[in-house]
Amino acid sequence: MSVESLQQRTVLCGGARRHHYEGAMPLSVKTFRGGVAHYRTARGCYAVHEGDWLVINDGERYALDFESDTPVRSTVVFFPAGWAAAVARVFREREQRLLDSPGVPGSPVEFLETVMSRDERVIPCLRELDAACRRRRASGPWLEEKLRDLLAAMILSQRDHRARAGRLPASRAATREELFRRVCRGRDFLGATACDAPSLTDAARVAALSPYHFQRSFTAVFGESPHAFAIRCRLEHARHLLAARRPVADVALAVGYGSYSAFHHAFTRRFGAPPAGFARKRRPPAEDTC
Repeated sequence: MSVESLQQRTVLCGGARRHHYEGAMPLSVKTFRGGVAHYRTARGCYAVHEGDWLVINDGERYALDFESDTPVRSTVVFFPAGWAAAVARVFREREQRLLDSPGVPGSPVEFLETVMSRDERVIPCLRELDAACRRRRASGPWLEEKLRDLLAAMILSQRDHRARAGRLPASRAATREELFRRVCRGRDFLGATACDAPSLTDAARVAALSPYHFQRSFTAVFGESPHAFAIRCRLEHARHLLAARRPVADVALAVGYGSYSAFHHAFTRRFGAPPAGFARKRRPPAEDTC
């Protein structure tokens, strides 16, 4: 694969105020800056905020929507067939096996389809790729290395994320894994609908768990209650809207607060400053192409 072909087929970066897509693509990872993107797949709904990343597995059909008053910058990376399996094999097999059979293809990789946040491995890789793409400095050999580094970061981050399943009380590993997947599904629903004030019962229904089983398992895995997580998502979104110079009263309504005083109190408690006094410089307009 040529240098130009590799870049054209793997890295897509740009900016827009609105976008819609439906279809299926190869294995990919997505992140956004300056806004939030909403994805829908057969498995659930996902809101990808700034600092988050989401994997869509190979061939999975999905729909993407975002609409914003300010430009939203996207960085999407598609991976050539077989690369994820080859990288994952290095972490799965013993060194001697890798030495004896370097050309053996690895087993297919199925990533956990969930929004990943607060990540110190994947987001820096994606931002480095985005910067190189915008400056047209993504040379072929460098890009090959960075794509494999990114896959390794994704595999390790999801391995650490899956380790949270060990906090669940189920005795069998397979049961913990299935329960963890369901809790993540409910968490993604809460994140995608936080501004609509979703109920615990609604989230538990999406997770196919009873309300208390979901609440107890969610708290064990993520260290906060479902309600606290949803409130945090609402206030983080409010902070983004305020940074985009949206009127405070409009922001309060947009994130689901019918009372300004309730919004004022929650925002101030979360960020240590009232929403009316919150100010941040405008972001530079996102570019249309990389």
